[in-house]
Amino acid sequence: MMGDKILPFQQLQQRLGRKKVSPELLAAVPVAFIAYDVLYAQDRVLINEPLKERRTVLESLQLNYAQVRSCTSQQMVDISGLDAEFMAARDRGNEGLMVKDPNSTYKPGRRGREWLKIKRALATLDVVVTAAEVGSAKRHRFLSDYTFAVRKSESDPTLLNVGKAYSGLTDEEVTQLSNWFRAHTLEQLAHGKVCIVEPRIVLEVTFDRVQASDRHNSGFALRFPRILRIRDDKPPEEIDTLETVRTLAHSQDLPNNPAAQDTLKEAFATPDLEAALGVFQTFIANIKPEQPVTILHDSDADGVTAGVVLQLALSRVGYSKVTRVIPDRERNAWTSANRESVKASVPERLFVLDLGSQSEPIIPGVATCFIDRHRPEGVPKGDTLISAYTWNPIPNTSLIIWELCKSLVDVSDIDWIAAIGTMSDLGEKAPFEMLAIAKSKYTAKYLKEATALINASRRAANYQPEVAAKALLTHTSPKELVNSESEEVAQLRTAREEVKVALEQARKAAPVFAGNVALVQMNSPCQIHPLIAQSWRTRLPKYIVIAANEGYIPGRVNFSVRTDCGTNVLDFLGNLDLSEGEGNYGHGHDSASGGSLPIEKWHELLSKLGFDV
Repeated sequence: MMGDKILPFQQLQQRLGRKKVSPELLAAVPVAFIAYDVLYAQDRVLINEPLKERRTVLESLQLNYAQVRSCTSQQMVDISGLDAEFMAARDRGNEGLMVKDPNSTYKPGRRGREWLKIKRALATLDVVVTAAEVGSAKRHRFLSDYTFAVRKSESDPTLLNVGKAYSGLTDEEVTQLSNWFRAHTLEQLAHGKVCIVEPRIVLEVTFDRVQASDRHNSGFALRFPRILRIRDDKPPEEIDTLETVRTLAHSQDLPNNPAAQDTLKEAFATPDLEAALGVFQTFIANIKPEQPVTILHDSDADGVTAGVVLQLALSRVGYSKVTRVIPDRERNAWTSANRESVKASVPERLFVLDLGSQSEPIIPGVATCFIDRHRPEGVPKGDTLISAYTWNPIPNTSLIIWELCKSLVDVSDIDWIAAIGTMSDLGEKAPFEMLAIAKSKYTAKYLKEATALINASRRAANYQPEVAAKALLTHTSPKELVNSESEEVAQLRTAREEVKVALEQARKAAPVFAGNVALVQMNSPCQIHPLIAQSWRTRLPKYIVIAANEGYIPGRVNFSVRTDCGTNVLDFLGNLDLSEGEGNYGHGHDSASGGSLPIEKWHELLSKLGFDV
């Protein structure tokens, strides 16, 4: 225990089975003796006395020491207060409640109906069976023990095991599944007792906790998983992802430090769209129509479309002083240059879209609302954060903005703008209804063409993302934009051709390797390194791919990091621990990050990775 907080069981396991426990481990994982009942006291055997009397005796002992204490207990007059007590127990780290009859005697080895255990599953997951094993007892002739997996990500169908369950199905269901698995076995192990099977049977499972584990290739294991049902209605392509498992693991194990808990609670303050709508409407309600509002948004297609959708929505509501600002090539809202650009618009309210979030304010004293899908790194005191980092599936920023703005005003006619941002960030098969409807209304062909044009303005050597924003604001559909002869669209076409040529040249570069890192180097004034990293990511699935561009910003190296090997690239970059100084890196998504560093700092990074500088 740590104060009144109960540590996760897997931390206590570090102390089990040891003849000698080090002082460091004793301090890191302290334990306490918790007395929940008393069976003998004052020369009396109390087993046959009612619980209310035993409890009185226990409380008279005054066990209020750090390492010896009595359990928390409360007498309830009806069941209406059980929900609140259950949540309080969960917050302490307990798995649930024990409800006991005050008149019950102590019955060693059994509870009966006088003592009831109340537990609730942490959540449910849709998983696919990857292996089936022969059961025991009456199921010894059936494949009744199932190892199951989740998808690696929304875009990666690789299956990663997270648990094994055998309870929850009827004998008839077990028989049917056993016959199916026998007929769809890919490989037999342990003399046929374990069968690697075709991953096509989807189950809904529940469990008590998610804990870190070396047993499974996902890095996680579900504690006490139970099968709720067979999901005949769901294909394997729609099962849950590792991100959902990781989110559940984070949500149950907040640090015991109160300040760290507050930071995380703020960072994950928007668990779903419904909560985000409430936060967004509260921020909007505090803006007066005549107040200057600035929207600082990223320069990629997702950021530009998010900024344009929010600008149009606020204008339609009646906010007359709305200004958009796009950062420079570094795309870092906290640099002095970008802060000065924001200050020049003299904002009284500020929106920051698709640029991450940190605890440091961008303009001190200006109320700011951060809306983003990246990993949160904090939020300034008094400011607002709407983060979709823990949603499943995680939407892109322009889609979040479009959904939020629907609560303010009709934005159905600009769904194509948000769809361009979605297609750019998540691909044309992203599992969102808005994108499916937009593809039906405008066709995937024109949305894809428009997406390529909008992205070109920030990738070209002549960095002009505002041209893309103007093209969106002056056209009414992706088809009109693609076929337009306007000056802005002509510039976008020129930029697209320039990027295409630069990309073909960069694809000739071969990677070099150090450990599990593959480095692809180029020198181009175009922002093509993210595209190169993405292309090598699938070709080198066992490596962390870094595409580095020395020509994008003079005197600096801009780089993108992508991987399909399961490594969290944010943690990977964060663990490099470069010396202090100018530059930034290690922000974004778990599987997509990068940075911008001066040459000498870049060389330091390469050295830490094991490359010969």
